[in-house]
Amino acid sequence: MEGALTPEQAEKIRVIKAHYDALAICKEDLEQMIRELG
Repeated sequence: MEGALTPEQAEKIRVIKAHYDALAICKEDLEQMIRELG
């Protein structure tokens, strides 16, 4: 990526990262539930 991010781009990246982090937590929780069932 060339140049600096605009504030709008930075905000979009921040939102995407927050969603990614939330999904990672859900994935860990789901994997734990599967292990407990197995």
